[in-house]
Amino acid sequence: MAILALCLLSQDQSQARAKGPFQVEAKAMQEVSRSGAVGELRLDGLIADLWWRVRLINTDILEEEARAGVFDVLQPTYPLLALNLRARRDNLVSTIGVLEQRARSTSEAA
Repeated sequence: MAILALCLLSQDQSQARAKGPFQVEAKAMQEVSRSGAVGELRLDGLIADLWWRVRLINTDILEEEARAGVFDVLQPTYPLLALNLRARRDNLVSTIGVLEQRARSTSEAA
């Protein structure tokens, strides 16, 4: 059974390479656009989940700053973990902005 699944997976991947990445992406976009309201609900759920993760990361940043006793990012002793968490949080917020813009455009188009 596992061998069959691996064969099917490798066949799907080789077909995707033969078609090119843009054709595969277009197919995925068509599936999303056909789903209508279900796709919008999934997008809203994804956005809500990402905001939840941002709140968790904010808590982790505050805990790491408190543990180190350094709250100023410009200080040389500012914790490296907190810097990395800040970068991750900023990337998530940027992604959320793009997803919210996409959600607005799809709801306006409908």
